[in-house]
Amino acid sequence: MQDGVTRLNRLHISSATGAQNFDAQLQYETILDPVHEFLLSVAVDHEFGGTGDQDVGSAKQSATQPAVTFAKGFGDFPIDYWRPLAITGFAGYQIGQGAPRPNMVSAGLSIQYSIPYLLSKVASVNLPSFLRGLTPITEVMFNTPSGPSHGQQTMNLVAPGISYSEGRGWEFGIEAMIPTTKATGSGVGVIAQVVLELDYLLPNSVIGRPILAPH
Repeated sequence: MQDGVTRLNRLHISSATGAQNFDAQLQYETILDPVHEFLLSVAVDHEFGGTGDQDVGSAKQSATQPAVTFAKGFGDFPIDYWRPLAITGFAGYQIGQGAPRPNMVSAGLSIQYSIPYLLSKVASVNLPSFLRGLTPITEVMFNTPSGPSHGQQTMNLVAPGISYSEGRGWEFGIEAMIPTTKATGSGVGVIAQVVLELDYLLPNSVIGRPILAPH
């Protein structure tokens, strides 16, 4: 389950701050292959429409999305300096529950190069302390309405950026948001987020323990 607050700083018009729609996801890990650094999972996500603020893009209508996600690391690759490379991706079909929210086909792909992995698993490279926690990343996101009754166009977004972590229960990321179609927009934006890992920061608390403990 997740929620969040979004602030939009927009050119030539006033800024907006508001909550996102409440979202719940059920995910099942179908394949886990540590030797080849491969992961495949299936998930069902439900967004509760009307629980967020429409000023920041939260829809009034709910939506349910079954999806498949995967991740592949290159740690088993024979060339050492390729081993910190990883690819992740997802594909899903979002079913809108009520007009005017259309059904959507969504897909995404990210390519990242982990400097922490390079230093711990591949080579002892002398780098400044800031670079030692850095992971350059580029994401590509694709959304297109499904069905003839909707006139919206395909939206494509390319997002190059960086992620930074010292392995201490938090991670900071920032990316540029570059539209590649007219439907996506005409200006370049920036998005940033901080991720807090409660199982690391509060391991003995109710919110830091898994609901279903592994056997």
